[in-house]
Amino acid sequence: MQNISVNKLKTIIDQVLLIDVREPEEYTIQHIKNSLLIPLGEISLEKIPKTNKPIIIYCKAGKRSMDACTKLLSQDSSLNIASLDGGITAWADAGEEVVNL
Repeated sequence: MQNISVNKLKTIIDQVLLIDVREPEEYTIQHIKNSLLIPLGEISLEKIPKTNKPIIIYCKAGKRSMDACTKLLSQDSSLNIASLDGGITAWADAGEEVVNL
């Protein structure tokens, strides 16, 4: 399982597929710009758009994103995938841009 720090993600954010695995209500309240919502209960290889970009998954604090990475890697161990350390909470705490409603 690979993790990525907020500092690293902010340097490559335009080069990755960013997936939020929280629930729709959480995503509506706050999310990272240009992220795709696929709730943890629905995450599967079929739901992820085909891409050659690295896949970064986040949730509120990191638990659900790690679970999603584990699930996806069990379906395809060759995926270039990582979980955002600390989730959107760490992202926002670092002063990075979030979309708020």
